[in-house]
Amino acid sequence: MIAGLAAVALAGTIPADRVRPALVSMDTPDRYSVWRAQHGLPPDEPVCEMAWSSTALLCFRVWEGDQRRFVHASDLAAWGATAGELHDLVTKA
Repeated sequence: MIAGLAAVALAGTIPADRVRPALVSMDTPDRYSVWRAQHGLPPDEPVCEMAWSSTALLCFRVWEGDQRRFVHASDLAAWGATAGELHDLVTKA
């Protein structure tokens, strides 16, 4: 019961209808950090986890209007969520 209530509360904070998983290459977070720096954006790591050892990462992307971007650690903080909660919500959708 409590876990169910937590899932409902979590679903109200993470825009689950706009977040999607994305398989990316292992160097994507590093390349993304360089891209952010080149565009004058502050550092903000994408939320990723190992998908296949030394082969691919599972990251998360969020749609904002007609643009898609990586979910960042700062998004998790704003949503009051953890990477594990985001993973569980998105992969069960």
